[in-house]
Amino acid sequence: MTEALQGDLFQTLVHIGVTALWIMPVIGARPAVRLLFAAGSAGLHLGLSHWFYYSWVTTVAGIDGGVLGFLTWTIPMLAGSLAYDLLVRTGKPGTAIGSLLGWGAGLMLLGYCFSCLNLATPPNAPAHVGLGSWLVAPPFVPPTHPVNLWTMSQQAGSVTYLTFGAGLSLVLYAGFVWACDVRRFQIGIWRTLGSNALAGYIIHGVACWGFGSLLPRRAPLETVLLALLAYLVFCYGCVRVLEWKRIYWRM
Repeated sequence: MTEALQGDLFQTLVHIGVTALWIMPVIGARPAVRLLFAAGSAGLHLGLSHWFYYSWVTTVAGIDGGVLGFLTWTIPMLAGSLAYDLLVRTGKPGTAIGSLLGWGAGLMLLGYCFSCLNLATPPNAPAHVGLGSWLVAPPFVPPTHPVNLWTMSQQAGSVTYLTFGAGLSLVLYAGFVWACDVRRFQIGIWRTLGSNALAGYIIHGVACWGFGSLLPRRAPLETVLLALLAYLVFCYGCVRVLEWKRIYWRM
């Protein structure tokens, strides 16, 4: 039961559902209210992490923040709601790209700056020499100092990780708005998978378990590559049939 609460049960789909319920009271509120709610949820997560939660959720190989991960998942979900409002308000997708890039870059910088507090909090000690001594390793690079609740961590679902992730998502979304909505660029395979993403997510999980159980742990490279190809074709084929039948899974 403890392991389920720490990670096994609370993974992506459960977090999406629980977070949606958590933000429901404010999802239609003014942007300022949603921003305050996101900040309050982040502050609550930080307080609980400092009290007991960080050490508890990281004692096993958990994922996505465990049972309280929804508090930090609030950040990207409400950021997405604000991005939607921006596109609706501007009317033309191209005019929103600059704002998406600016807000995205700002959130990425904010997440990284907060992650640098790792150096000034236990088990680390404040450094007093040079700017470089106040900067942690950049995102996508393994930590070079002992980790704590300020470290970007998917396992802990840390505030810094979800803040940076929300910003990165907005920047990537701006790129897709430009490519797909402005330039009208389209690739059939991405259209199929993107228009039925929930179906693809569920099907790929089942397929991964099925194909993985057929492979020996030390299979030769050519066998692994063949199984990967079969796995990808199976997943795409299932979603393509659903698209052909005009069946779309929504949450």
